[in-house]
Amino acid sequence: MKNELYYKYLCEARATGRASHTFQTVSHDTARALCDVNGWDLIRVYEPGTDSDRPPQAKAKGDGPLSPKQRTALVTEASKTYKMLSDLGLASGGFDNWRHEQVKACVNRAGLTECTNWHYKKLLNHFRALRGGKAPKPAPARRWSNEGGDTPERREQIILQIARELGHHARRVENPQTPADIAAAAAATLKGGLITEDYMMAIARGKNPSATLYESGCLITLTAAKLEQLLWTLRNRIAAREGRGKTANRNKNQ
Repeated sequence: MKNELYYKYLCEARATGRASHTFQTVSHDTARALCDVNGWDLIRVYEPGTDSDRPPQAKAKGDGPLSPKQRTALVTEASKTYKMLSDLGLASGGFDNWRHEQVKACVNRAGLTECTNWHYKKLLNHFRALRGGKAPKPAPARRWSNEGGDTPERREQIILQIARELGHHARRVENPQTPADIAAAAAATLKGGLITEDYMMAIARGKNPSATLYESGCLITLTAAKLEQLLWTLRNRIAAREGRGKTANRNKNQ
């Protein structure tokens, strides 16, 4: 199977002082995480064949914007929940602010106007669950291999964790804020400096010689189990670079 079948979007980003470039990505969140790790300015994420900064309105896949009827239903559910929680002293600050906070916490969107049809049931169940109702059990995620737990969602989650590990490491080394960060930055400087995305990709290629991993977007082709191995190896390498933990235990775990 060709690698491009795993990608849905292109991301356009720009490094400081350089022309913009594009790379393939599996989701908006993955694109943002990779830009954060590399220090790039995110320009837009778009589906090939379109020219929009906004998520594509793929009506055939049910991912168009919320309809007025859906927004009304969500506001009604949210209003019932806010009133009940307010009466119990568990919600304050005004209904609109509370609703925006809940939407952000549930689907990571600033408000209902930024949500799509895909978010509707999740938000509906969220507001009902806050009132003590039971949400229906979600359908099992589609598996990508014969390994248990290997789903597109799980792969993306681990890739985002990898990006966060690199991002947190970069912040500690390049912009230390606490005594622990300063110690980590000093240790990393003595041991070769920052662990970069290129370093992580070298580990990934070494552990998966049969896979085609020409850039970080290709990580989605690895199974969840292999991605978890990569994540733990990366965490161990970062800990070693920052001088944290015991060497013997770290090597044993790895």
